[in-house]
Amino acid sequence: MIKHKFLFWSSFAVISLGAIIGFQNQEPLKDSPVQAKKSTLDYVIPAIENNPIVKSIEAIDFGFNTSSPIVKTDPVQTPPRTTISALAYGTYFVNSDGTVKNLLGQNLDKPLGIASITKLMTALIAVKSMNPNDEVIITEKDFGKGTFDRYKVGDKLTIQNILYSLLIESDNDAARIIENHYGADNFILAMNNEAKSLGMVNTKYFNSSGVDGETPSEDNVSTVSDLTKLTEYIELKYPSIFAITSISKYDIVDVSGKFHHEAISTDKLIDEFSVNYFVGGKTGFTTRAKQNLLILRAHDGDDGYYIDTVLSSDDRFGDMKLLISKIPN
Repeated sequence: MIKHKFLFWSSFAVISLGAIIGFQNQEPLKDSPVQAKKSTLDYVIPAIENNPIVKSIEAIDFGFNTSSPIVKTDPVQTPPRTTISALAYGTYFVNSDGTVKNLLGQNLDKPLGIASITKLMTALIAVKSMNPNDEVIITEKDFGKGTFDRYKVGDKLTIQNILYSLLIESDNDAARIIENHYGADNFILAMNNEAKSLGMVNTKYFNSSGVDGETPSEDNVSTVSDLTKLTEYIELKYPSIFAITSISKYDIVDVSGKFHHEAISTDKLIDEFSVNYFVGGKTGFTTRAKQNLLILRAHDGDDGYYIDTVLSSDDRFGDMKLLISKIPN
């Protein structure tokens, strides 16, 4: 060990001496702007590298450069998810003759928070009872929980444009605008009466937007089977509602035709489906309801359609793709 230390320091002294000699033997700098920028190291380093004394000790192992074997590791492979995270989910097939059959599912009749899937019923009441050309002036009472600040007091739009905002970008203020234009108390009553008439026995609405209520007991709730009934009815009687939900982007304008803002769909799966298969759908999310998604897709051959729903999901888009993969078009 002592011999190694002596050899090291002796070698270091030789290297330093060689560096100095090499530096002194360099040619004088020429009048070149490039050469003028060279530092001392530009001359010292080549002298060290070319010094025969340095080369003679390169093979000596001082124990400082112990080589370590290179360990190659394969990239981590994440196995594809095979389990649906949603608490409730299901796929129904509606035949061209109107018959409905459940193909698979879990907790089909379990009441759960539905968040903005609520807006399908909101749109249904609006389409059934309002003139799409009716003009509304936005007031302070139209803003509330879950606002996106897309509107301001005094804005004047038609019900038709508000419907596009409601169904494409799932705007909560758009729901309140429709509700207040109709009459707030009567509108919620109309929503619940409509649900009752459609046989949606485990569905209850407390607001038009789907935001969480003041308490869990005031959250809008429904089931996979109840939402299937609503979807079937809308597609049969008012298919324009789902036609709107299939639009990925739309320019909202005021009553004068002036651009107000661009509505961008909340449904990330629109562009992943063939145009021939994706009919429409609705997203939903709140803290308590978690992630929800309903998709309406045509059956290959145009002899019916599927209704796919996931409720209380940790990954609604991933769950939906997994659900659809089980019963593809």
